[in-house]
Amino acid sequence: MSESRSAAIPDIDEIDARIRRATSAIYPKRLWVNPDGGLKTRHYWHLEPSLRNMVAAARRERRRIAATQTASGD
Repeated sequence: MSESRSAAIPDIDEIDARIRRATSAIYPKRLWVNPDGGLKTRHYWHLEPSLRNMVAAARRERRRIAATQTASGD
């Protein structure tokens, strides 16, 4: 989803948008959001905010999916 060697820290909205695109093509229960590579090549001060944003975006999407399922009666 993003270049692991990049100095950019993706924000929550950016990651959330990518997760939403993925859930439109993949059944949400089959989708995993996790860091894939680059963990050893980044400094901790740079890694922590990226991981926090990824977790926040995944939680946001889970809440959105749960609200949708509750509203539709699934």
